[in-house]
Amino acid sequence: HLISSVIWIGGLIYVVFVLFPSINNLQGLERAKVIGFALRRFSLIAWHCIALLLISGLIRAPHKLMFNITTQYGVILTIKHLFVILAIISFVLLSIHINKHFKPLLNDYQIELKKDYPQIELKLKFLYSANMIIGITILLIVFLFNFGF
Repeated sequence: HLISSVIWIGGLIYVVFVLFPSINNLQGLERAKVIGFALRRFSLIAWHCIALLLISGLIRAPHKLMFNITTQYGVILTIKHLFVILAIISFVLLSIHINKHFKPLLNDYQIELKKDYPQIELKLKFLYSANMIIGITILLIVFLFNFGF
């Protein structure tokens, strides 16, 4: 569970703080292809981590407290699960966005960039940043929860 969390959220942090700033010198189609290859590869890894998180989370969580808000433990667990659902929805949107806009480039179906490519990349950066913030929030909730706050 912990390793999957670290890989997924650590990967998001890497994309936001390393990948995107590192490609500033690249332009046009070359830039789009680097982004497309890197993010499609990461998405595959991330989806495996999400699946492992869901499976191990279901096994580890006390079933009586899954969405039980009658106890403090249940409230915090419910808040964490709501953030997990939000993170998964956000990552679904990311995956759809990546496949829709980058798959044609990577498979040579599209030789030129669309005119709205800068907006596409901006939306991608926003979605990755939002997913990263949600993931860090989940880790913070778990951290505070484990230390009795």
